[in-house]
Amino acid sequence: MACVSCSALEDRVSLLERRVRQLEQLLSPSITLDMTGTPDSVSHGLDSEPVRASLASSAVSAEFVPVSRRKGARKSKQPVVWPGLQSPLPTANRFSTLASPVGSPVRPRVSPAPADRAKQRTLVIGDSITRNVRLASPANVYCLPGARASDIEDNLRVLASRREKQGAQVHSTPSYSNIVIHVGTNNIRMKQSEVTKASLARTFEFARKMCRHRLVVSGLLPMRGNDEVYSRLTSLNRWLARHCSEQGYSFVDNWPSFWGRPDLLKADGLHPTGAGAAILSRNIDRCLRRV
Repeated sequence: MACVSCSALEDRVSLLERRVRQLEQLLSPSITLDMTGTPDSVSHGLDSEPVRASLASSAVSAEFVPVSRRKGARKSKQPVVWPGLQSPLPTANRFSTLASPVGSPVRPRVSPAPADRAKQRTLVIGDSITRNVRLASPANVYCLPGARASDIEDNLRVLASRREKQGAQVHSTPSYSNIVIHVGTNNIRMKQSEVTKASLARTFEFARKMCRHRLVVSGLLPMRGNDEVYSRLTSLNRWLARHCSEQGYSFVDNWPSFWGRPDLLKADGLHPTGAGAAILSRNIDRCLRRV
């Protein structure tokens, strides 16, 4: 009984070895297949006919047609054309309804010259106190943080020179209808009262030549500080009021509006808050409305 089992096992091993050799022959590089879709011949092995039949049947059943491709051949890319874009996109003027009717001439808008616009406006120039000044009438606000009287004069001369380059003379054709100047707080720190007064007088005189209506001098605001600062501020503010009265300038006395109102000044005790800037703007507007 044991001998029969051994012989059967040996037969099984021999069969497996024979199939292994057949598979090795099929996978060897010497096998050539016809690339048209059906295997033509298998050159090795006695059992190659069943293999060819199985390959042929699988190729036919799957309808697989291999395509030979040359080495290095490049694919041709066809542009993709969407069906909706084959016709040109329709275009139209959305603003055609706003066009003028047929027969009515269209007159071009002629903007006023820079000189004409300047005559209709007020120039507000000063230190950082004027940062948030907003007037009811058209105005150009030039805020120069840290500016002193001499800085205001220098900037006014720059504006005047620009107008001269445009072909107009400053003294014959004033640049602005009104000029508002707010300056003097930064001059207090110099502790040179007479020098400050002379510089302010010179600045006001030059500014008066640039405006065709009036020069408005905005008075100083009370700020927090020691007794010396308070004394210099009040002294300079009184001189500004007296000097404007002597020279015919308009003076805006802002001191009563801000005195005793710490809520109108920021934490630095110098610059006005939003409410303070609104009060300063109203004071200047009220002065400009006077005949």
